[in-house]
Amino acid sequence: MILVLRLLSPRIGCWLLLALFAMRVQSAPVEAELLPGASERDWLLVIEADGLHSAANVAHMAQGLGLTDEMRWPWLEAVCAAARSESRRPVVIACSALRRVYRDFLRNWLGDSGEGEVRFLFLDGPRSLIEDRLRARAGHFATVTLLDSQLATLEPPSAN
Repeated sequence: MILVLRLLSPRIGCWLLLALFAMRVQSAPVEAELLPGASERDWLLVIEADGLHSAANVAHMAQGLGLTDEMRWPWLEAVCAAARSESRRPVVIACSALRRVYRDFLRNWLGDSGEGEVRFLFLDGPRSLIEDRLRARAGHFATVTLLDSQLATLEPPSAN
């Protein structure tokens, strides 16, 4: 899981990142656990990117099949459009930007000038923990059957 933070100012990024690190991660949905009540507050917009998948993508993943790049690009564009529609407050996007090219796409489309307006927070854990949390997640289209393809696609973020 990668949290994408679009900040209005790099200066506020430090406290927001520290706040996110301090919060407990238990299971999905992300906004309910990392930022309880944040979506009702005026100071922050939380976007759960899974809610922006097309019906075709949802049906595909519900069959236990991973998405192709061609299937991901329109989804990533929808994620960016949702974030860009917000101009007055910071945005946190919970999404599986698994590959560096996806993160670069998000960074470019979200308007990062290189001053730190877009930051990525990589939530990592042992496979067993991720699998347990996926199994405990009821009613979500992305089940534990997708874990292997997600891990195979994952390019963990690096410092650059």
